[in-house]
Amino acid sequence: MAAPYSDTLQRQVTEIEALWSVFPEEGCLLFSHVEEENLAAATRVLASGGTYAPRQLSGTVRLPGLSISGQPVSLRFVLPALYPRIPPLLQIECSASRGAHDALTHEFHQCAEEQAGAEVLLLAVDCLQQAVQRLNEQQGCSSSTAGGDAEAHSRSQHGDRQDSGASASYIARRLIWFHHILSTTKRKAIVNWGNELELGGYCIPGHPGVLICEAQARRTMLQSM
Repeated sequence: MAAPYSDTLQRQVTEIEALWSVFPEEGCLLFSHVEEENLAAATRVLASGGTYAPRQLSGTVRLPGLSISGQPVSLRFVLPALYPRIPPLLQIECSASRGAHDALTHEFHQCAEEQAGAEVLLLAVDCLQQAVQRLNEQQGCSSSTAGGDAEAHSRSQHGDRQDSGASASYIARRLIWFHHILSTTKRKAIVNWGNELELGGYCIPGHPGVLICEAQARRTMLQSM
């Protein structure tokens, strides 16, 4: 019974720990009392040499400032026993209009489904951020068009300054796959390397290991990767 789950539980717990390290702020990673107990039970199972947790692991990611139509957006995840060999259950939670929620869900799943077959929670959060940004931009464009010719003329006058500001604040990302990232020495080296080069990002330990580097788009180091 336990053989099919020989490594999946460890990978799930490791990935949740990676979420904590990437989003350490209070309120970003949320667990109900039952979910906390399930995670603690899984940790005890691994510590005792077991491989199979009695209940699925689950939780919610809620990033500050991530919203659409003024409503906060959260990502709910449930990890089946065979995850990451099979996809997780992902659900977007948002109190925006039905149309906005449906559009956001469509955008998100298009991105997230491309990552099937590996640890995807951090990538799913990134996909959600991108989907929210695109939808907000689309809504902004529609609102601006409805504003009439006067607003369009104002945008035209200040276009150069806006373009310059957008270029300065644009964030670029690079996704790097490793055969594995397991040792703490390698993880510390990645953090030190990122600090030296003024790069941010996320690291997902495991088989395979995933490194996401991010920085201002104009940085030479990121452009050369």
